[in-house]
Amino acid sequence: MDYSNNKISMGQERLLAETESIIRMHLSKDGFTLDLTAIYLKEYGAKDIARMEFLRPLTNLAF
Repeated sequence: MDYSNNKISMGQERLLAETESIIRMHLSKDGFTLDLTAIYLKEYGAKDIARMEFLRPLTNLAF
């Protein structure tokens, strides 16, 4: 069985809920700016963020 695309095998053990919590902490109060400076997300974290509906009004991304 191939586990190469598994989050854990890729070193991304953070759950979606944990990623969402981190994103909410770094989202501005108005919801238009997300500052990801020094946040380590990797590929799977970035894909999780892309699926988050509450980020639809996002207009600025800082990293």
